[in-house]
Amino acid sequence: MLFDNDADALLFRARMSIAIFAVALVFLVYFAAGRMFGPAAAVMALVLVVFEPNVLANGPIVGTDMALACCFFGAVYAFYRYTGEPSIPRLLLCGLAAGLTLSVKHSGLLIAPVLCLLVAVEFFQPAVPSSSSRWRRMLRLASALVVIGVVAWTVLWACYGFRSAARPEGLAMTPTLSEFSAVFGPAAAVPTAIAESGVVPEAYVFGLIDVVLASIGRPMFLFGEVYPHGRWFYFPTAFLIKSTLGFLFLITLVPFAGLIRDRARRRTALFLLLPAGFYLMMSMSSNLNIGYRHALPVLPFAVVLAAAGAQRLASRGQLGAACVSAALFLHVGSSLFAFPNYLAYSNEAWGGPLETHRHLTDSSVDWGQDVKRAGEYLAEHGVTECWSALTIATFIDLDYYGLRCKPLPSFMDALFPPTVPRTTPVVLRGPILVGSTELSGVHWGPGELNPYKLFQETAPAAVIGGSILIFEGTFESPRLAGESRAAIVQGLLGEDRIDEALHSAQEAVELAPRSVRLRYLLAAALDRSERAGEAEAQRTEGLRLADELYPNRSIVWEYMALMHLQAMP
Repeated sequence: MLFDNDADALLFRARMSIAIFAVALVFLVYFAAGRMFGPAAAVMALVLVVFEPNVLANGPIVGTDMALACCFFGAVYAFYRYTGEPSIPRLLLCGLAAGLTLSVKHSGLLIAPVLCLLVAVEFFQPAVPSSSSRWRRMLRLASALVVIGVVAWTVLWACYGFRSAARPEGLAMTPTLSEFSAVFGPAAAVPTAIAESGVVPEAYVFGLIDVVLASIGRPMFLFGEVYPHGRWFYFPTAFLIKSTLGFLFLITLVPFAGLIRDRARRRTALFLLLPAGFYLMMSMSSNLNIGYRHALPVLPFAVVLAAAGAQRLASRGQLGAACVSAALFLHVGSSLFAFPNYLAYSNEAWGGPLETHRHLTDSSVDWGQDVKRAGEYLAEHGVTECWSALTIATFIDLDYYGLRCKPLPSFMDALFPPTVPRTTPVVLRGPILVGSTELSGVHWGPGELNPYKLFQETAPAAVIGGSILIFEGTFESPRLAGESRAAIVQGLLGEDRIDEALHSAQEAVELAPRSVRLRYLLAAALDRSERAGEAEAQRTEGLRLADELYPNRSIVWEYMALMHLQAMP
């Protein structure tokens, strides 16, 4: 049977298939640095990328971010080779890489404007002597872009099996594309029109519309503060936190390496600076600040630039060579010292992996990667009774990993109600395992809105991998006791057991009267009991509390709060 399969074996195979892109990226960075700046730069780039904590962290994760970083960099490098030495094979290879970039993740669409920017770079190259020659070159490159676009479009269709419909054999999607896009209003008009034209597969457009939803943004966590939506400084700050000090030192050398001033190197430098700068700029303008991984395509360009700067410094004398050697040694040493906590990595200036949760959260720290190690920790310490608040518990069976703790409420419970809801007592006795995402309050809200705030003020007894904190002692939390009843209320409402649902909702609000979410939930139960006036009073009180507890909230936070009501039966 399906559920008798070895989960570890399945995960290992899935990770190996994704790790292919990480290995391919290593080779691409090595060959690109060597082609652009020589063998010394290639070796330095190889050392930087092989020991880069963010590559080691995201390389084996079953997701799309490493694949995008590899394919995006590969497409730009292939275009660099084609523009330098035009040939049909290089042109087709660039089209293939661009098509894979489009296919692995929707943000791969950014490859189109990047290639157009690079065409502009070629137009203004001083090596082209006359205006007429420049325009002939521009016409040839514009034709090349058309060919690349056609090949990429074909590759995209091939990845979807050349099937237009999202489901095979005439089966209908639920909801349909028109119903799905209607939720997002005018923002989804363009993707819907593209789907109806049949230019790209319908399934691709479903994902594209979902990206439109993501562009609305989510709350973010940075330096202990919860923001209602993304901030422009998130990704530059995350880069400073999650890069090794040695790598940061080499990056600072790039402006002083004279790559732009050197006419022989200028074109090469622009092929690295423009794609990285454009992608970083687009990332900074996004409201979706939930992890460093969303800016991962910038990293290979930064690695090659850092290697170029290091090579120039090392060639200027023994002192320069010593500085570069020290930076590379620091880079390698920091990476090895962090093993195996690469997802939660931060450099020594920020306290290392075990302190990253104080500065960042979500996929920069906690993607459930340490659940198995937490189970081993409990077994080693003979723990048989415990509590856990782990966001990942919504999606996996913790018992499989030996983590048999009683569950504490998670923000995700409202969207994905647990099959067996449990109430939490007012008084909890450790050990209590709290994931860094729940601890941060990024989903709950800042300050008093976060039921795990009491743990923020308590030193953990242990930290597992940087993402799971273990607290010992006795804790009194009526707020957690109240929040645990939310899933029960949702389940009762789904079964049309209205009176019981209303009683549980009232009990929950009595335990946690300042919970905005529980006020909304009680209002929903009152609505179902046909007590509209009382329901409106609860919603009004919920908004009043939100104004008091989170005066800087935005429509994004309200949207996240109201999602819980939409998710209820």
